Amino acid sequence: MTNLLRAALAPRTVRPVLLAIVSTTLLCAAFAAGSLLSRPDIVVRPAPVVVTPPAVVVPPAHVTVAPAPVVMPATPVVVKSAPPAPDPSAPAPQPRALVPTLDAACVIHTDGAPSPTCAWDDGFPAISADGTLIATKYVPGMGPSDLDALSIHFLDTRTSQVVRDSVILTPEESVPFVVKNAASSEDKLEQQRQRVLGLIYRRVAAVQRTLDDKRFRTLRALGSARSSMGSEATAQRGPHPVYAEIVGTTARIIDSEASQVLWRGEFWASEPKRSRGDCSIWTPWSIELWWDPETRHVLAAQTYRTGGCMCPDVPVETVQQMP
Repeated sequence: MTNLLRAALAPRTVRPVLLAIVSTTLLCAAFAAGSLLSRPDIVVRPAPVVVTPPAVVVPPAHVTVAPAPVVMPATPVVVKSAPPAPDPSAPAPQPRALVPTLDAACVIHTDGAPSPTCAWDDGFPAISADGTLIATKYVPGMGPSDLDALSIHFLDTRTSQVVRDSVILTPEESVPFVVKNAASSEDKLEQQRQRVLGLIYRRVAAVQRTLDDKRFRTLRALGSARSSMGSEATAQRGPHPVYAEIVGTTARIIDSEASQVLWRGEFWASEPKRSRGDCSIWTPWSIELWWDPETRHVLAAQTYRTGGCMCPDVPVETVQQMP
């Protein structure tokens, strides 16, 4: 009992302690609040945001370096002159043979119509493969006579001399074909014709062997011209780019593609020695020119008139070589 009373009578010390604790706590809180109020403002700055710009790719400019101009030496300009326009009224040239060919059936015609092959080009004149000989078909002048004759001349290209005269038909042998002889029967005339035809075929075969053995080739036509007494002369150029302009007996050979004059020549032939008479005139009447591009030989086949209609025309053949 005494213990219980002692407890109740003991001084109360708990309350002051609690008050002290509370006061101290309040004081600390007030101090802390004052400290907080007296501190300077804290500025919170946001961290800088670094934005990396995207890489801009600029393509390099395309630089074109023009090449330096190349200076070429000036070349002369050649102005080609146009070749003479072909005559529309002139017949078209027929195909030219490459080699000469003799046709015995075309040497002389009987009463029948000639074969169409006789109108074909026969390749004359022609030159040998070695360039030493030119073969021509030679018909002697016989005035107003109707007789026929034919020879094959082989000309030396250096001298223009006939080194071989191969007779195919003589004027006398043509008599049974062109002259009606009342004194001879038709059977006899036919026998004479057959004999002459046999000679022609054998002679043609022999000449053709020579042409083949020496490998003759055809010459190219350059052009022709003809004088006409009392009227204007006529001229015709050849069918190839290389042709001839002819005035009288003077000619120049022209390359129309290059517009160049290749050569100029004179083809006057002196009058042969013969007896003077009514047929004493010597006048150029016609001329035809051919050439060989490989050897550059030029052949001139000319006809000279010796007088009136009863006087014979004289054929002349000459060969010159272009340099």
